[in-house]
Amino acid sequence: PLPAIRALSPSSISISSNKRTPISVGGSGFRRRRGLACRFSSSSGLIVVLASFKSPELIECELPALGLKDIDTRVSVEISNNGNIFVGPPAFIFTEISTRVAVNTRRRPKVLK
Repeated sequence: PLPAIRALSPSSISISSNKRTPISVGGSGFRRRRGLACRFSSSSGLIVVLASFKSPELIECELPALGLKDIDTRVSVEISNNGNIFVGPPAFIFTEISTRVAVNTRRRPKVLK
């Protein structure tokens, strides 16, 4: 039987991060094999990475920093037990830009006359 994805964790990531992100993939039918892999695809390209087998219901893949810039970007995730045939719902990781705005409340604005 082919593997199946049922859940992804985290379900969203920040595209402003330039770090690798571990992605836990829950499902069924995962096998401890050399070709166990995750395929991430977005509008900017396709990346295949080896997966770490945890159990027949859980694998982990490391999503490399993709350098995405579009707030509406979707990254699809598919999996393979042999490195050749990839399957998935496909599942999506929705990305969002995280920004912080600092506001200084101690100073009052100067009014020029």
